[in-house]
Amino acid sequence: MKVQNIVFNKLGNNISILIEYPDENIQILDQVSFRLRGLFCEISSVCACEDDTLKIVMRITSEKEINKINFLFTEKELLIDHIGSFLPSEEGFTGKIKNPEILFKAGVDPEIQTLFSEDQIFLPQKDFFKAVAKLFTK
Repeated sequence: MKVQNIVFNKLGNNISILIEYPDENIQILDQVSFRLRGLFCEISSVCACEDDTLKIVMRITSEKEINKINFLFTEKELLIDHIGSFLPSEEGFTGKIKNPEILFKAGVDPEIQTLFSEDQIFLPQKDFFKAVAKLFTK
């Protein structure tokens, strides 16, 4: 995995990250901050590390609490706190979710159901962080 390009434009409210994997190139595109289901979501930090990893933190803020979701892009996979690991695939990342609460939500929420195919979830390149945020919001 090699990070080819990062554009973090807080004033323009967009983020673009080009990641090169051996078999796929992934172009993550989204907004830096957005509202989703009454909650405020924001990419609070992006760090390209010397060991060829990329770390990103997203905050989801409600009136009562602040939750953080950590993303770790490694040489072979993407690790997301409380969800699991994902492999790069055509047009995004694919993996299995082991968190029973998220699996239950997927069964009753039509917006989340569209991300699932059989026992796998697909996180698209476009609106990537919004797709992950949907898994954590009600």
